[in-house]
Amino acid sequence: MVKGFHYKNWLVITALIMPVAACAPLRGVFSHKSGASVGGMAVPGQSLPGQEAGLLSAAEKNQAAAAEYQALEYKKAGEAVPWGKAGARASGIVTPGQPYRVGTQNCRQYSHNWVINGVPHVARGSACRNEDGSWTPLV
Repeated sequence: MVKGFHYKNWLVITALIMPVAACAPLRGVFSHKSGASVGGMAVPGQSLPGQEAGLLSAAEKNQAAAAEYQALEYKKAGEAVPWGKAGARASGIVTPGQPYRVGTQNCRQYSHNWVINGVPHVARGSACRNEDGSWTPLV
């Protein structure tokens, strides 16, 4: 009887923990450390230069930042993450480089290619992962 009781408790605890544990890779996705975070980036679309980023809608900036986060956090070097739709006013591709360490931080270089109104743009940068799981582009 006591063994059954412990076994049932273990099952209940496991059933409660598993959904939470499954979300662990999403840490930092909604980090608001800097007050302006989307997709775990400290600033949405940080790799997009100011003048060009100003041509994007808020939704497009959010898509760009989410693609940057996905590329930096989850993808292998050279594995591109697209955002936007082909033929849309704005779309792009983020491609991460090999991970490296700076002190205790994990960092990566990346390239962000995008098209706004048919005009191609390219930005290259590096970002380092914060303790909270967000990524901060190096400027």
